[in-house]
Amino acid sequence: MGSGGVGKSYLIKIICNHIKFLTFGDLSNPVIVAAPTGVAARAVKGTTLHKAFKLPVEKDSAVQHKPLRGLQLQNLRNSIRNLKLVIIDEFSMMSYEVFRTIHLRLQEVFKNTELFGGISVLLVGNAEIINQ
Repeated sequence: MGSGGVGKSYLIKIICNHIKFLTFGDLSNPVIVAAPTGVAARAVKGTTLHKAFKLPVEKDSAVQHKPLRGLQLQNLRNSIRNLKLVIIDEFSMMSYEVFRTIHLRLQEVFKNTELFGGISVLLVGNAEIINQ
């Protein structure tokens, strides 16, 4: 954690490469790198949280968990079946509702009631911003 320019993006890259090395490249998509906004996601060569976890986009209200069904659920399961780690950059920009919805989505996809469906989650960013 820390302010800009302290090497968070570099650390994310090293962690991703290490996970891929540990899985001998046998697993497709063992890591998801995501952020709350497109700008933040591009900075770490990731994707948005909404795209990664098929979260609903609510314009005037907080994100609420809406279970996926049928083909939509199956497609997400197939695309992240080898997932070992989720890295969320700029986590201080996330609302509680988005955080909770990701937790519920991973439980749903992996059919696992553990936190985040048993998937490790690494939060990256500046925690000092939360209190401001």
